[in-house]
Amino acid sequence: MEPLYMLIVSDDIEMGQEALKLSEEAFAVNLVAKKEAIVEIDKRTPDILLVADNQAVSGAETIQTIASDYNIPYIIFLGLEEDFNGLRDVIRAGADEYYLYPQELDSLRHKLPALLTTIQSQEESASTIQAFKRGKGKVFSFFSGKGGSGTTLLSLSFAQTLKLESTARVLFIDLNMQYGGAETFFGLESNRSLADLLPVVDELNETHIQHVLEYEKRSKLDMLLSPCDAEFAEEVTERFISKLIRTARRSYDFVILDLPHGMNVSTYTAMEESDKIYYVLTPDTPSIRTFQRVENLFDQLSIKREERLEFFLNKVSRDNELNKSDLQSLLTYPIALEVRLDVKGVQSHVNVSEPMHKSQEEKKLPGAAKDIRKWVRAFLK
Repeated sequence: MEPLYMLIVSDDIEMGQEALKLSEEAFAVNLVAKKEAIVEIDKRTPDILLVADNQAVSGAETIQTIASDYNIPYIIFLGLEEDFNGLRDVIRAGADEYYLYPQELDSLRHKLPALLTTIQSQEESASTIQAFKRGKGKVFSFFSGKGGSGTTLLSLSFAQTLKLESTARVLFIDLNMQYGGAETFFGLESNRSLADLLPVVDELNETHIQHVLEYEKRSKLDMLLSPCDAEFAEEVTERFISKLIRTARRSYDFVILDLPHGMNVSTYTAMEESDKIYYVLTPDTPSIRTFQRVENLFDQLSIKREERLEFFLNKVSRDNELNKSDLQSLLTYPIALEVRLDVKGVQSHVNVSEPMHKSQEEKKLPGAAKDIRKWVRAFLK
């Protein structure tokens, strides 16, 4: 299970650094300035929010701004003033507890273990019934530097299976702006696409996204399709992609991104916003060489891969040039999934624009779909 996460928001260097010392091995902790708080929370909603401010009024404003848009399990205020009115404003804004700095730091330190246990117990209970918290959505990017690796098919199948096997809200976004492609796998035809969201980027919210969605009729998977428009692709900015993904993250439990093979502003921004990057690799020398070039580019762009990048091996068979042990000796990052080569089973569905996995209880699945379903079920546990 992912460790619990405490975010400290403070513009006061001394208070922020002292709050960081509250960290324990049981949870992850991060310190950001007020102006960076929303960006950080969009990436990952904390289990505990600690706002450290030497002014109760401004602290209350910070808490109110965050609490109005995000469902955070526990909010703590750390302040200097022993002021009844200030305490009242902070509690009204959404704080669960108020501690004075520095005299009550020890009390807060002793409170945290019990608080962490309570939050963890609540999250484990929610996981048992496969219920997911709004505002804590995970973003997974599927990418490959080599065409023909099966990135679109795997990302679509992953999203479809995730939707069928859980109660989660799942959104699939096709970021192949120029040519699209995802719609052909499910036989979708639509005049609605990502392009319809560009004019409303400044006020973009869940309602705007809902108005341009398409749906896979069997699983009810939500899909944002590509406009298949080279001119629109030129107009897309880093801000648009970032705002789209962050808005989607707040409304969905999982956001699955199908990225183009080339590195552009959309691809780079999507990777920066992602919790995981699944690199689709086929077990052959050209794919390995391409990934080595991609990795060099990642270094140049300072794209973080540790604990984020994992491989999906596609088209795996006994006749492959490289086996799993060969690949493990060549690759630095873990192999999350192996999908067998199943030309007949996959092609029979692709040719008629049907998903490989149509229902939760379906038994006659192509081999590739069985591999994905097995992995998704393990992932959801």
